[in-house]
Amino acid sequence: MLNQINYSKYKGLRCIILESSKLRATILFENGCNLISLFNVKTGSEYLYSFTSKQAFHEKPYIYGNPLLFPPNRLKEGRLKTSEHCLHLPQNDPKNGRNHIHGILYDTKWEPVSHVRTSDKEILGMQYIHHEGVDTFHFFPFHFQVDILFSITVDTFDIEITIKNKGLSPIPLGFGYHTAFSIPFKNENYTEDTEYQISVPVTRKLELDDNGFMSGKSESINTKNTDENFLFNPFLHEFNGNLFHNDNLKVKTQENTVGILSIKNNEKLFYTVDAQFSYWVLWNKNNPLNSFLCIEPQTWAINAPNENNPVSYGYYELPFYKKWTAISQFSVEDHFFET
Repeated sequence: MLNQINYSKYKGLRCIILESSKLRATILFENGCNLISLFNVKTGSEYLYSFTSKQAFHEKPYIYGNPLLFPPNRLKEGRLKTSEHCLHLPQNDPKNGRNHIHGILYDTKWEPVSHVRTSDKEILGMQYIHHEGVDTFHFFPFHFQVDILFSITVDTFDIEITIKNKGLSPIPLGFGYHTAFSIPFKNENYTEDTEYQISVPVTRKLELDDNGFMSGKSESINTKNTDENFLFNPFLHEFNGNLFHNDNLKVKTQENTVGILSIKNNEKLFYTVDAQFSYWVLWNKNNPLNSFLCIEPQTWAINAPNENNPVSYGYYELPFYKKWTAISQFSVEDHFFET
């Protein structure tokens, strides 16, 4: 029942809170349906990177929590070529002011449409409808509906997103999350004994030019075998929006899972996304306090619609009145080592 929704405020912004005996999820619904906080009440760990003030959030709403990217990442000079049109999106890229980044959903207002609470789960349904009356319709002229189901249990938080084409024209459908993890999990300063290990399910790094677009070159990620993820210490690696791809998803069934291990705190967070997300962007540059790492799953590569063979880079068009669905999950393990 909608009247049982737990409305609150998070650092001055209206939100909805979902809770289990271990996890507390905070969702900003007037600012992009953003999972802005995922907090472990048992260990005191905050898994997502958040803002310090409303002003900081409004300046860059796409770098906190888990913003929705539709379409994802960067489009050269704001162009988006489709089978029927050549669209021109706002040139809002702070890198050089000439490109478009992050799409149209990260700061939109959403409406709650369903809510269920049982003994072991709480589920919230949110909805956004894109039509002629919204500000972005004049440059993204498609009728569509987006529904998100958030569900929380003791150890998991699931996100199921469904996009339905409600118009007659096919919609260019590239989707991603600008998932920003809080590293370290706890509110503590980085020290030499702050040990973290991160694994990301990628096999190849795609080279980018100085403007952040694919150069056409790539290199394999060195792993011992094809089943092993890319492993690294986040405090020893700087990523400047680097683009990676998981070739293994094309040839076999494999979990598309990021693992973040806090060795000192005996805690691990898993982030599993749909196999449709075969591209990943990593970013933690300009992060002097070692406080975050963005690990961003995306269904298409940077600037995919404008490449010579866009389909080979994940480009897809959603036919009229068809649906597209993707599921992702955060899951936690704490105190899992044998003693």
